[in-house]
Amino acid sequence: MASVCFLLLPALAQFHQLCSKKALVALLSVHFAAHVDRTEVIRTCINPVYSKLFTVDFYFEEVQRLRFEVHDISSNHNGLKEADFLGGMECTLGQIVSQRKLSKSLLKQGNTAGKSSITVIAEELSGNDDYVELAFNARKLDDKDFFSKSDPFLEIFRMNDDATQQLVHRTEVVMNNLSPAWKSFKVSVNSLCSGDPDRRLKLLLIGKEEIPFKF
Repeated sequence: MASVCFLLLPALAQFHQLCSKKALVALLSVHFAAHVDRTEVIRTCINPVYSKLFTVDFYFEEVQRLRFEVHDISSNHNGLKEADFLGGMECTLGQIVSQRKLSKSLLKQGNTAGKSSITVIAEELSGNDDYVELAFNARKLDDKDFFSKSDPFLEIFRMNDDATQQLVHRTEVVMNNLSPAWKSFKVSVNSLCSGDPDRRLKLLLIGKEEIPFKF
């Protein structure tokens, strides 16, 4: 049975009916067959952009049904079972692969559609299975906090051929530090640069309060 391996990028979830000041934790689950996978958790954000990638084999002869769900996990909840369900979206893998970028409304309980939506991007994997290990540090950052030192983190974006950019990795937050050293991490060459060593990358250094640093 012929198959092609694709990366699924749950690039963006947009919510229009949540308070932006709420300590929101968004979690995304993707369901295919009996397998369940999740993105990272993003806090205090009503338009989260996820860096987690899902690797899925696309079979031309099969209808592969997917379900994406977004949940709000507050500090009072213990895991996904007690989380607030914010919405879900069902589609087939073929729909995402054919369109390359699929945006659909998130349906609430009872399949009622609100103004919230989710966007998923599909990208065909090359035959390169290599990984690279990266480590970053910064020195003498501007202090963005009034009462303490800044809490910086780093976002790495891949620049695409159509002039768009795709989030590849988000580091951990280093608290109260103007010269942070982030933990080293491994990332596949496919997701980092689509197997192209000359592809441009963009680094964005941000404080925990979503204030970018100039560098």
